[in-house]
Amino acid sequence: MKAVSIFLFGLGAGAVAVATYWWLPGQSRGEPPRPAPAGSSSIASQIPAENRPATAPYRPPVSIHAIVRARLRQGRNTRIDETTTHEAITMELVGMLSDDNTAEIVRSLSPQELPTLFGSAAVKRWLDIAPAEAASWLATRPDATEHQASLVARRFREIPAALHVYCDQLPPSTWKEQVLQHASLDLADTDPTKAITFAQRIAPGDTRIDAFETIAYAWFGRDPTAALRWAQTIPDSTLRERLFAVGAKAIARADPDLALDWLVTGVHSDELFRETALSIVEVAALQMPD
Repeated sequence: MKAVSIFLFGLGAGAVAVATYWWLPGQSRGEPPRPAPAGSSSIASQIPAENRPATAPYRPPVSIHAIVRARLRQGRNTRIDETTTHEAITMELVGMLSDDNTAEIVRSLSPQELPTLFGSAAVKRWLDIAPAEAASWLATRPDATEHQASLVARRFREIPAALHVYCDQLPPSTWKEQVLQHASLDLADTDPTKAITFAQRIAPGDTRIDAFETIAYAWFGRDPTAALRWAQTIPDSTLRERLFAVGAKAIARADPDLALDWLVTGVHSDELFRETALSIVEVAALQMPD
């Protein structure tokens, strides 16, 4: 009797399994999917076409370089007198700069884009972040500008020793002369002795003379005694006379009579004497009461 019960139980379980197998969808039995019955449709297909959400086509992300280039191109196509538009474009692009992307963006700029207002702002930002790296890269550019040289000199103003090291690594070139010139000019008002160290490294010529004269004018006007001691050490007599003449012009702003005394003492070239004396007289005339 017990064996009969077990047999009946097994027979019933098998029947249930067979029925379940045929009742489940064909995919669960490994069969290919059956086509949907005629008239049936998916939920999405039942939504009217005009009400279905539009699927935007895939667009690859736009690089910041592409944005910068497009905006710079827009700026070039904008009329020069539209100052507001140029400033807005520059401010927008400057706002895209970060410590992570500035160097890469500067390197990607074309020779026409680098001297723009944005290019100068980006170079200055890079110099603030990594001065040695940025200055070294600029030195390799055949199209580097004097303005960029001034940015390098200004960045190193507080650390002249580092700028001397940088210049030591530069071959003779216009770029090196411009950096040295701007370094001397930037320091003329605040630290003339350090300014002189840069002027002395400029190749002999007009640029070097101009740097010395600028330093002399600033120094004689502020501390004539110290400036005189320096001028007297100049071995080149022609240059020394020019520095005395410049010093006399600087002193004339405060004391024209003393300036003439200096002129008589230190300048012997007739042409330089006449030109400087005329300048001192003009300054004295402006100071006379009406």
